[in-house]
Amino acid sequence: MNLEPRSHIGNEDFIKLNWLPVSDRVDQVTLCHVFKMHNNLAPKYMSEHVSPASNAHSYITIFRVSINQSGEPRSDTKRYSLPGVKGFGQKTLAYQGCYLWWNSLPQFVRNSKNVSAFKSNGKSIC
Repeated sequence: MNLEPRSHIGNEDFIKLNWLPVSDRVDQVTLCHVFKMHNNLAPKYMSEHVSPASNAHSYITIFRVSINQSGEPRSDTKRYSLPGVKGFGQKTLAYQGCYLWWNSLPQFVRNSKNVSAFKSNGKSIC
């Protein structure tokens, strides 16, 4: 990219370079941490701050179950419950990771085999 000094780089430039905009990149890094926690690739101290939705309670809710191809509910072990926080607590990795994890990712992204596949699959839906 032959740009003049102090040139503005817009979204179309990010698309040409196959880069994510900064806000999406921050989300990607956060979700990679959650992916690593889920697959036991992260240090133990990080994993103790997230809790699977199946451990939250025994009620069937939309966040605790998913629907299979035949329309029947099944337990989704890749979903996490949100910590009960307010204010600045909503900016923590535990809150943002869980919020982004089960609110914005399709199942095929969560089922990625490794971190590079996870990044690639996640980037394809942005």
